[in-house]
Amino acid sequence: MTTPAEPDHRHTLDPIDRRIIGMLVDDPRISYQEIADRLGMARASIRARMKKLLDSQAVQITGGPHPHLHGLGVAAELLIDTALSAEQVAAGLGERPCVRTGYADGLITLSLWTRDDSELGDLADALRAHPETRSVEVFRVANLIQPQLRIPRVRGEDLAPLDEVDHTLMDLMADDPRATFTSFRAATGLSATTVSARIHRLLELGELLLTVTGRSGAPAETHRIGITVHAPAQAVALSLLQLPGLDYLAVGHGRYDILARVVTPLGRQDALHRRIRRTPGVEQARFWRTACEYDLPVLLNHHNKT
Repeated sequence: MTTPAEPDHRHTLDPIDRRIIGMLVDDPRISYQEIADRLGMARASIRARMKKLLDSQAVQITGGPHPHLHGLGVAAELLIDTALSAEQVAAGLGERPCVRTGYADGLITLSLWTRDDSELGDLADALRAHPETRSVEVFRVANLIQPQLRIPRVRGEDLAPLDEVDHTLMDLMADDPRATFTSFRAATGLSATTVSARIHRLLELGELLLTVTGRSGAPAETHRIGITVHAPAQAVALSLLQLPGLDYLAVGHGRYDILARVVTPLGRQDALHRRIRRTPGVEQARFWRTACEYDLPVLLNHHNKT
């Protein structure tokens, strides 16, 4: 379970930092040497820059198994009006995988997965029952459009089921998504080549997920947007895919038909509001400015790192 920490914006990004972040978004496991070769810099300099980027949370890299491997099939977004902190709300959920917390205009946001709708309802009711909670609003995701989180392929006769080594590798990747494959030898007894092949297959099948988030260095705000529509919600959502800074878009059930999250430069939020409200099919749009960001896992292209 992850509770958000405010990024340390004292580390100012320069053009080289931004290029490094761009490479990591394209390939979370790109090696220090490959970055150094592309930029014409020393590997030690790239490693030092990467440490600063990670320590300041200018870039964050996470890994872990697909929620379905935990038996979780229902995604939801919760907006909670409570006197509790996000940390207290998260602690009240117990040890649950695939949970992210954040803040939006004084409210607490939860992005989570549950086994089914019954468990989601029980969890929301438990949150509502707390004396410090004033309200809990649930958005049940029916179709997650952005990020594209495909369902893992079902393992049949042509593909062996996950074994203990696969689960160990996913746990190791969750602990350190950029660890070298050689460092996994002690825990698995496998060579770096075999580890590489196994992890590549887990990524290819959608069972292992990698997430990379980074900030541009320019002042920006993140907005959550709840949208009601008077046209087919899927069609309206697809027309929003070209929004600059869009990093989350889902069609679902609740007070809103569509939920989105957009990062926009300071001073451009009014233009964002106008663009969304003028989108054909949009009836109303509610905006929340978020103080802390959270991210769902995103399956990204993978290149071996030895």
